[in-house]
Amino acid sequence: MHGDGCGPACQVYDANADLGIEMYMYVQAWMDILTDPKWGDLFKIKEGGQFIGLSFWVWTYDMTYPPMKWFNNVFLPPTPSTKTLQILKTGLPKLEGK
Repeated sequence: MHGDGCGPACQVYDANADLGIEMYMYVQAWMDILTDPKWGDLFKIKEGGQFIGLSFWVWTYDMTYPPMKWFNNVFLPPTPSTKTLQILKTGLPKLEGK
């Protein structure tokens, strides 16, 4: 997001800068944390367990309704990449409680 509606964040960070960071990298880091053996069963999804599940973000072009085009708020990627889906396909079964 950029423009008048962006606020202080845009003054500190160039939202248009290409830092080479892709969505799959965030998803991989998240999955690495959730499946790290040091947590034991903390993030396992099981009946009677403490952890009740995950909350996923949505992949879409516009994240608000109605779309606020005057802020030019475009959120990318609008669809998950093959790498991202593969990480989820591999990692999510590891969270199944026994």
